[in-house]
Amino acid sequence: MIDVIITGSVVFTGSEVIEDGYVYVRNGRVEDIGQQPPPEDYTYATLVLGGQGRIVAPGLTAVADIGAYIIRLLKPSMKDRLRFYKAMSSKDLARASLAGVYELHMNGVTSIIAEGVDFSYINELRELAGGRYGLAIPACLEERLSPPEWSLGVVRVAGKDCRGEHDISEDDLGEDGVLALFSRVTYTLEGIRNAWEASAKLRALLGLGEQSIKKGSLAEIVIFNVRRPPGMLLDLAGRSDPEFFKEIYSYGLRVETLLVGDEVLVDGGEHLNIVDKHFSDIRRLASRVLVTKQEK
Repeated sequence: MIDVIITGSVVFTGSEVIEDGYVYVRNGRVEDIGQQPPPEDYTYATLVLGGQGRIVAPGLTAVADIGAYIIRLLKPSMKDRLRFYKAMSSKDLARASLAGVYELHMNGVTSIIAEGVDFSYINELRELAGGRYGLAIPACLEERLSPPEWSLGVVRVAGKDCRGEHDISEDDLGEDGVLALFSRVTYTLEGIRNAWEASAKLRALLGLGEQSIKKGSLAEIVIFNVRRPPGMLLDLAGRSDPEFFKEIYSYGLRVETLLVGDEVLVDGGEHLNIVDKHFSDIRRLASRVLVTKQEK
């Protein structure tokens, strides 16, 4: 049994703000939420996270072309990305995606809908990096995939050069769109003012539960450290206003810890599953792929 006690200057549950709050997670699910001090039994938890100067909040869900991360600077079209996915082995595509996963996790995204052509790559990725994944399949492919039980499901994505029956467009990030991040230099959410609402709409499209910290829900929790820049003292602002805290994902805050189920994926600002060796492998793979593309 793994249990985790998380404390913070602010706990934002998704619907309310608890000052000096705590969250108790047992076997990957939220068992209790309240105001400090927590019950004495909880203080013997396996892991103790958070502390003063922390904002504890639900994780977001985003769809992104993380498989194409190493060629994103070329701003490839969807058909170019599609050719790239088909040319790569599942293992190499998963390896190429690790840097994108790290960026998304460091921006408070706990559930990733990764663009690709089948679930074999996604399965490799979740075993390498941990976390939760679904598949975003290009709309111009005719394949109909049955999502495996462990996945978050499938959405179909259309682009300017890849039309067909689709759920979302790669340009669908907007006031009425979902959290869709494609062909970006980085996957930061800084400056995206509606990230909370866009993430909620994507979860609704996939038939997932609401993004919240509530009793019985799977733990998808982000802990922001606002004792360090940027955003120092942000835990003292808007302390009773849930709408204020829905915007924090767009401020470029430091993610100190990210918890998905019973996995701590990020701790102290470092990813625990994606390590220096992986980044060395990614750079070698990127150098090989980019040189090949430039020669063409």
